[in-house]
Amino acid sequence: ASGFRVLQRFGQFAVRHADGQVEARPTVSANAHSSASGVNTIDFNDLFFRYAGATDGFSGTPGYALPTAILLHEMVHGMDQGTYSGSAEFYRLIGFTRAAGDGSLVLATRSTAEESEWARFREEKIRLLTDGQHEAAWKVDRTYAVTILKGRLPTMIAVQNPEEAFAEIGAHLVLDPNARTQIESSVIDYFNDAVSGRLP
Repeated sequence: ASGFRVLQRFGQFAVRHADGQVEARPTVSANAHSSASGVNTIDFNDLFFRYAGATDGFSGTPGYALPTAILLHEMVHGMDQGTYSGSAEFYRLIGFTRAAGDGSLVLATRSTAEESEWARFREEKIRLLTDGQHEAAWKVDRTYAVTILKGRLPTMIAVQNPEEAFAEIGAHLVLDPNARTQIESSVIDYFNDAVSGRLP
């Protein structure tokens, strides 16, 4: 989508700091990447392939394959590139608001109970990722989204920012046969009207 036709595999995920030092991190990585030269790629690292065989329990039996969902998520990023996820209408539909102070976009909680559940979720996911339990962390992520957000977003990955929300919703509308009964109808209408025919 949008010129993202090249897949690249890397041994590990690394971050380059401001001082030029490179730090390797033991995390699963999959990213839609646009280079300064105009070459668009979807990049994976070796840990991504630990998800092979993992399936989603909320999308039926056996459920979609997790590696497929991750790849499709990155393809939706490539199609979007901020065009749809950056619209005020999308912010409003999903519930992203500007935070006091730095003005960053945050997903507003709808109740104090929801806020405390989010905090509990974050602690549990961080613990699992620290222990290297990536598949278990994904399952916790999905379970919390379906049980806490109740159709607002398909995964807790989507609460990070509008771009992640858009990619997760788009991927689930394609892959998950239950998504159209779980995701709020106003959000589905937005995708039908604005994105029809453009999803991978």
